[in-house]
Amino acid sequence: MKKYILLAIVGLLLMSCFEDKGNYSYTVGEQITVSGVEKEYLRYFMNDRLVVRPEVCSTDPDARFEYLWTISAQGRLGDTLTLDKVLDTLVNWEPNQNYTLVLAVTNMNSGYTVYQEAELIVGTPYSRGWYVLKDDGQQTDIDLYSEQGKLSNILFAVNGQNLKGKAQKLSFIASHQVFDEEQNKYTAQKTLFALTDRDLLGIDISRAGINRTYENIFYEVPEHPRPQMMFETMMCSYFLNDGKVYSIFNMSDNSGKFGLPANIGKLKEIFRQGIRDVEQWGGEEPDFIREWKSRLRRMYWEAIVATYNVMRYEHWQRPRTLLRAIGRMPFRDTAFFKTSEGRVWIYNYLLAQEEEGRFRFTLSDYLLKKAKCIPNRSIGEEYLLRELSRRVDNRELLCLSETLECCAPWIKSRKGKILFQEICSKAGEQIKNDTLNGEGCAFIFEDQDGVKVSSETFRGKYIYLDIWATWCGPCKQEMPYMQKLEQQYRGEKIVFVSLSMDRWTEKEKWKLYLAEHRIQGVTLIAPEGFKSSFIRKYGVTGIPRFMLIGPDGKMMAHNCWRPSDPRTELLLKKLLSAKN
Repeated sequence: MKKYILLAIVGLLLMSCFEDKGNYSYTVGEQITVSGVEKEYLRYFMNDRLVVRPEVCSTDPDARFEYLWTISAQGRLGDTLTLDKVLDTLVNWEPNQNYTLVLAVTNMNSGYTVYQEAELIVGTPYSRGWYVLKDDGQQTDIDLYSEQGKLSNILFAVNGQNLKGKAQKLSFIASHQVFDEEQNKYTAQKTLFALTDRDLLGIDISRAGINRTYENIFYEVPEHPRPQMMFETMMCSYFLNDGKVYSIFNMSDNSGKFGLPANIGKLKEIFRQGIRDVEQWGGEEPDFIREWKSRLRRMYWEAIVATYNVMRYEHWQRPRTLLRAIGRMPFRDTAFFKTSEGRVWIYNYLLAQEEEGRFRFTLSDYLLKKAKCIPNRSIGEEYLLRELSRRVDNRELLCLSETLECCAPWIKSRKGKILFQEICSKAGEQIKNDTLNGEGCAFIFEDQDGVKVSSETFRGKYIYLDIWATWCGPCKQEMPYMQKLEQQYRGEKIVFVSLSMDRWTEKEKWKLYLAEHRIQGVTLIAPEGFKSSFIRKYGVTGIPRFMLIGPDGKMMAHNCWRPSDPRTELLLKKLLSAKN
């Protein structure tokens, strides 16, 4: 018996080692290539045809192809467009949306299928381009510049009416709720708001039709129509009219209408009542109550910060009640204050503290004093390190060594100390390798009369140089502060020079801006803009940029503080008093 078992095992082993010389045929898989389909198509609603002529090749010489074109929007099932090879159809899908086109090509001989995708952007003549708000002194309209050319007077051409008053601002709200009578419900529309000093209109940019007026955008229409600004944040939309802030909560269903104006005392009571309502509705749902109480508190502070931010942007007097409210901002949520929105809150909180005169500072301890104003030590340290890192990255070397030395003892966390050492090391290298500060600095540019002005003209005086342009929003924000300094130090041994980066072909626009805003001081323009040798020498790639040149013609700071920075005035006082 054992002999038979042994023979069987040997037989199996021999079979397993046997070389299979069978006649098998192996072929490489078929390859189908599709060309002639672009990655993206932009077509206009009810105006364009979408025509795609694909080229299809296969390694199978006898291939018989079938085609299937489908289209789908995000979150929807695809619809069949055609079974033909060539897609030729009128673009009649909902505008201002992105769609996915799919071409399926199948070889009927092998059953092998390949898929080719493309993105279709359905627009309208009004959905892409640059909108320009214009007026003739009495009425306002909108022009649109796009790749297709210029569309003039859109409001009147499409709707048969203009806006009363002088042009103020254009504001875009990506998702504004408007009642759709055909669907009998509120729908979100991409809305462009045109504001004048006496009126307001909202237009649906898919068709340029009016969807909002001053009379139907409020629950209670304010008596005086004086629109000033409209903008949105993650949680709310805000509308500034006649110096008062109105808001819409975007985190839940709404009618697209603005409520009562924000009053600090009333606003606080409204949100307190909201918290009481949540506690009542929440019942036995602690997570629900906790989440909505947190949201309501966040909304309250967002409204406070937005009000302060807008009033500061427009250079309006801020009431003390608003400054005090900002000063009571809670700093418990450490994670939130590390977000971009949280940093905006910190920025405005510290500005309010500065306005209230909550701290005094020197040139070297300014950032440290601001960080100490933040009640939460870890948030304050994180703010300080971020600002120091930003200064080093921007090569703001003025008083940098003294500032770092002043801040060193206040950094306590282990992670903070490591980061601080990295900042100090990088700053040391920059200071060591800096060859621009301290060397001779000269420029020659033209003024508005075409006269060439040289920096040598101002030898013996400090030069505070502002590099700006009429198309630069942040530059224009600094201009009132620049003018204030110019008036304050008029007659002193300092001259304030504004150097424009506007295109040479648009110098008339620059001259007009100077005249309309009564810009004082020395006003020059660089014919070559950012390509001029002076600008390239100091690595100016973004504006506004400020420089300080000494009485001896040598560069003192090629990246100086802005006019709005309180250190600038302190620095100028120190320099001028030392010379006197």
